[in-house]
Amino acid sequence: LALLFQMSNVGKFYPSRALAAPVVRPSSVTIASSSFLTSSNNGGDDDEEHDKVTAAIISNPVEATWWARNYGLSGRGTSSVSKATAASSKATTTILETPNCNSIHAIEFAPVHPYNMAVASGPRVLLYNPSGNSSLYRAMNRKKGLKQNDNDEEEDEKTKAYPSLTSNATVPPDKTIPFPGPVYCISFRPDGRLLAIGGHDGVIRIVDTHTKSIMRSFTAQGNVRSIKWLRDGKHFLSSGDDAIINLWDVSQPSRTEPVLMWTGHGDSVRDILVVHLKEENLARSSKKRKKQQHQQEQGERYLMLTGSYDHSIRVWDLKSSLVLLNSMEQNNNDEKAIDATHMLLTIIHHGAPVEALIQMTTNPREIVSAGGTSMKLFDIISNSLVRENDSSHSKTITSLALVSMVGSPSVGDEQRQERLLSTGLDGFLRIYDPMTFHCLHGSKVPAPLLCVAASPFVLNNASSERNNNNNRLLVTGSTDGFLSIRQRPRPATSQAYKREPRGGTYSYFMRGAANLPSADDYTVELQRIQRLAPFDKALRQFRYGEALDEALSTKTPQIVSAVLEELSKRRSGLEIALSNRDEDTLEPILAFCARYIVQPRFAPLVTGVVHVLLDIYEDVLGQSAMIDELIERLRRTVRVEVEAEQVLLRLMGQLDGVITVAEMKRVHENTA
Repeated sequence: LALLFQMSNVGKFYPSRALAAPVVRPSSVTIASSSFLTSSNNGGDDDEEHDKVTAAIISNPVEATWWARNYGLSGRGTSSVSKATAASSKATTTILETPNCNSIHAIEFAPVHPYNMAVASGPRVLLYNPSGNSSLYRAMNRKKGLKQNDNDEEEDEKTKAYPSLTSNATVPPDKTIPFPGPVYCISFRPDGRLLAIGGHDGVIRIVDTHTKSIMRSFTAQGNVRSIKWLRDGKHFLSSGDDAIINLWDVSQPSRTEPVLMWTGHGDSVRDILVVHLKEENLARSSKKRKKQQHQQEQGERYLMLTGSYDHSIRVWDLKSSLVLLNSMEQNNNDEKAIDATHMLLTIIHHGAPVEALIQMTTNPREIVSAGGTSMKLFDIISNSLVRENDSSHSKTITSLALVSMVGSPSVGDEQRQERLLSTGLDGFLRIYDPMTFHCLHGSKVPAPLLCVAASPFVLNNASSERNNNNNRLLVTGSTDGFLSIRQRPRPATSQAYKREPRGGTYSYFMRGAANLPSADDYTVELQRIQRLAPFDKALRQFRYGEALDEALSTKTPQIVSAVLEELSKRRSGLEIALSNRDEDTLEPILAFCARYIVQPRFAPLVTGVVHVLLDIYEDVLGQSAMIDELIERLRRTVRVEVEAEQVLLRLMGQLDGVITVAEMKRVHENTA
């Protein structure tokens, strides 16, 4: 019945050669030691012997050490060596708690510098800048062992689920973009300026990431599950629960309907993948297949792949669809969407509801689909199943990602080998070798994982050197609203990336100021004029009262004592500075004297100042409550100090008597 339904929707059924292709089922990974295969318990307590066994992590020793050193990723089932490597690694792990602990449905990185990170959490999109002087950058580069709240005795139950990690739940996002309902998918435009957001009830918004302003709004027929921009930056694709793929045009302000649409899926379309194949990628097929392609098509291939809950992956000719769109727009001004369903090339059957699609960068003809608990690798040109893995997760796989292994000792710096990452509702993050689909390493968190993403891989073609930002961040999102950010340490020999300062700024004017001269350079020493402090200027101009006020405003006892000592050396300088003061200007002097009169360092000087103050203002005492309170405070301080000195003098007298008697007794015994 499902087959007849697909045929009726498409009009003509194109059989997939993947159905007849032999399935390559790789054998399990050879384990060097039994310590690399362990079971993880749901309860989390190692003392409980009857916990239910849920899954096992198989870790290759070399892979476990590399992931522990670069990302601090040492899950259960890894060796003690990899755990020790993760503990001593410079890689940092930051755990963020999203507002209201909403489920994190999508994580996306901007394709251009500074590679901003967008997180879809509940009815909002959180924007983070992982570089520069942002709060997230400071939290990720905080030294290990530092805690924000050391005095907190009660911890949140969800935070206790991550015992080996430091929670940074107080790190705020750089920008928060609200949305009328839950957000299910996000996508950055190729220039990183605009962000497409899709979610509940078919709402699609195009938002400027710099100003958070809504540029365009569209409405689809059902919940939007996937959004992808085309490389022209003017069109984007969307799909969702209505089983329809739409192409939208943001360059036409008056148009709110899609310009193209593709139908044929029998259930929700969960992911869209746009594939651009060049001539060298097409030339890898067999001679017979190459001859047929050369007769049918010329040049490059521009394809669109859609994965659906109807267990199928459909391949569409996107290039021909865009040509059809251009020709129809010139001849017809109708606002209705053009039906491009007949541009279907083939149907690939996955065998389970498809959740995610990803294209291999080492071989662009190959794509990986995840559905149910299985992953399959297809060649979309020869339309064949290459290999599969159906035993890695115990629950549904939710997301896929690729991470480069450049810099690995087993790979080398010149080569670029990748690892395929998958997350599932069982809470596992698993790592595979795409060439064999062997599970090499893995880690588990207490909550189901919904998405995983890695910062972009960028190769500097000018110098053919690897960039410090290549896959620097590995981020996972879970259903309990926790965002785990693992930062890869920078190479010790590499220099930090420095942007050229913008002209006209202070940084541009001061560039080169920190450069040190070489041995052959002729240096000229410049003597800079030292600027005088305000109290020094007042002393030079014989404004003694103002000089004392400026010194008191610094709230530094050393400066105040130095000014008072200088005034006492000048003829009648101290009397002039202390005279003719009202209640407000006399209060700081009395407060200073009451505080520092008992300190041995300032006592002789402050005592003389107090005598001068009493001589000047003894006739006006009792007229101000604040001045009388300070005088009484000064009197109590002096009285307590005098009493303490009297007690010490009596004690010294008693000690002298005891010492004298002991000395006389010792002399008497010696003479006897």
